[in-house]
Amino acid sequence: MKGKEILKELGVMGEYEGIGHCILGYPDGPVQKEMPRKDGSVFWAE
Repeated sequence: MKGKEILKELGVMGEYEGIGHCILGYPDGPVQKEMPRKDGSVFWAE
């Protein structure tokens, strides 16, 4: 699987799978404060 190879190259080990999200638009109402991220739970790939 190509996706598993990419995760391995990024140092992401375990039973994870890559999932991409693309959200477009603006909220219908006031913007809420961003929630804090947990260290090591978000991986960015370019």
